[in-house]
Amino acid sequence: MVHEERITLIAEGFDAKGHITLSHTARFEGALEGSLEASAGTLVIGESGSVRGTLQAETVIIDGFVDGEITATSVRLSSLARVFGSIHAKSLKIDAGAHFDGKVLPP
Repeated sequence: MVHEERITLIAEGFDAKGHITLSHTARFEGALEGSLEASAGTLVIGESGSVRGTLQAETVIIDGFVDGEITATSVRLSSLARVFGSIHAKSLKIDAGAHFDGKVLPP
């Protein structure tokens, strides 16, 4: 039997305020004011994604915009990332070209 990973895509054009909780890997391309949590897997904020609030997942990858707090075991800011706020992580990778204005704290 082949195991396929479930991935939720929240597309560009989605605009919400509130709390979103997902049970698996997700790619977020919309706009959110609030909190976004993936209880298992990876949370990717895509190039068109924008979050003002909090992110929480095992792994977080940022290609878009975040203004708030990120909590994860592992965080990667790609060259396209624009992040303002605090990052709580055991592992942090910042690619050349990424913009980060904030502080890094232990998880």
